[in-house]
Amino acid sequence: MLEQLDKKLLIQQGERGNVLYFLFFFMLVSAGMSIGRGTADALFLKRLGIEYLPLMYIIQSMLLAAVSLVYTAFADRIPAEKFFRVVFAVLIAIAGCRSGINSGRSSAAVGQAATEAVVTAIVYLIVADAAINILFQQLGI
Repeated sequence: MLEQLDKKLLIQQGERGNVLYFLFFFMLVSAGMSIGRGTADALFLKRLGIEYLPLMYIIQSMLLAAVSLVYTAFADRIPAEKFFRVVFAVLIAIAGCRSGINSGRSSAAVGQAATEAVVTAIVYLIVADAAINILFQQLGI
């Protein structure tokens, strides 16, 4: 039965472990995204109300289209090392902006937000580096 499934899915001999790994990874990421998306939507609705929901979807669609266009324009032109530097820089910027936006108005709150930004950026970089290394190792790159 597994051989028939391998033939239907065009899985070569010895690739079954990789296919199962990526299937498990995809399911894990999908579950995390589902949980995170539901939580984010609930927090958004609680904080801003339902009247901003259509605006959020319009802005999200426009940003997704813009990011997709930029990615397709530069994906093959940028060397891999530079691409990863840019990805890591964007992750650091996201961590800093997120902490800055959520910081309080006192000097102690700003210091705490800066510390939070550094710790968050380090965690982002470690997770991104691990995910990229695992992906490349599985792809044999």
